[in-house]
Amino acid sequence: VTVGTVGTPIRGCEARLGAQDELQVRGDMVFAGYYKNPEATAAAIVDGWLHTGDVVEQHADGQLRIVDRLKDIMITAGGKNLTPSAIENRMKASPYIKECIVIGEGRRFVAALIQIDDETVARWAEARHLAFTHFRSLVERDEVRALIEAEVAEGNRHLAQVSRIRKFHLLTKMLDHDDGEVTATMKVRRSSITKTYAAEIEALYR
Repeated sequence: VTVGTVGTPIRGCEARLGAQDELQVRGDMVFAGYYKNPEATAAAIVDGWLHTGDVVEQHADGQLRIVDRLKDIMITAGGKNLTPSAIENRMKASPYIKECIVIGEGRRFVAALIQIDDETVARWAEARHLAFTHFRSLVERDEVRALIEAEVAEGNRHLAQVSRIRKFHLLTKMLDHDDGEVTATMKVRRSSITKTYAAEIEALYR
């Protein structure tokens, strides 16, 4: 077992990497198709190969590691492919960053919307006797901005130059399921958030 991978294809399963390193599989385990939806079936299964939509890396020993969903891969204005989840997870390794939504599709550099972890940042602020009354007042403190800048800089050290976050906007409210920003299981709805914060995103690129 190689930690971080999904292993190798089982007996009877053929696997290959398609365009943009999408995992494609063929074999008896592939479903017959979508119920009463031939168009979706034709898009998903081509010549018997199921296009999974998962972008993977294949190790020398054949182990496969899922990197991201193909639909989430971003292409910058310079034509570079970005894996947003890799950037986001690197930033969320910080105890002070709860959510990071990377922006980069068709853009000349990577930016992000960041939600602080209110509990850890609040404790950090209290230890430094920084006054705040609620989430927004905490976020808007210059000291908190500097803290997150330092955390982003640390995260950037582990990323390739093209993947580094150059600008970010701190969200002044927590992402909310009722506002359609996250799912019931608290997964970020990227498309919804980028629409809600379109003005803030454009400001990052002005």
